Amino acid sequence: MDEIGSGVMSFFSKTKQEATCFGRATDTGGVTDLTESIVGGALQSFAKMSGSLK
Repeated sequence: MDEIGSGVMSFFSKTKQEATCFGRATDTGGVTDLTESIVGGALQSFAKMSGSLK
């Protein structure tokens, strides 16, 4: 869950920086970070659950 939380914080931070860059978004770094952290966190959770079923 730490990875998801840090991804959300990174998303807001980068998205704010991108939006204030001359009033338009120039990059999708915030969205990329959020997506990677959610997918990574979900896969880690799945791995932990499947490992505990052995």
